[in-house]
Amino acid sequence: MAKISLRKALQIKKNLTGEITKVRATVMVHNSQRNPNRHINVLELVAEFESKVEKIIAIKTALAVANVSIYEDILRVDELKGLISFYEGLNTEEEGQEFEAGEGFVKFTNTVAIDYSEKESKIKTLKKELEERLEKIDEFNSTHYIEIAD
Repeated sequence: MAKISLRKALQIKKNLTGEITKVRATVMVHNSQRNPNRHINVLELVAEFESKVEKIIAIKTALAVANVSIYEDILRVDELKGLISFYEGLNTEEEGQEFEAGEGFVKFTNTVAIDYSEKESKIKTLKKELEERLEKIDEFNSTHYIEIAD
């Protein structure tokens, strides 16, 4: 068993995900062919694929257990990102538009419930909270450890 930081475990998980995707794609392409590539042993690749899947399950499980005490922050980070995106996309345009109506034009003015300054203030507050929580998570990931099979 190797003792590694959560930060390192997350890097390993990310790399494993890429490796699993690559091996899966190779198996999918080479499993059934008229003229098999003699340099690719599909059965060995399937065994490698299954081994990597087992390893990523173990890492994800260990991460989930280790993250219990900080899980609310992890969830809140995701929701903060969604809120920031929502507010950044919010239309605060009060200027109206002119539309042709019969012989002339009619001008419409928009009424906004949340004006630009309120929107920007909200985004600033959310981004500050997001940064604080990300720093907390990063610190946690650097100072907490899990054990995984070599």
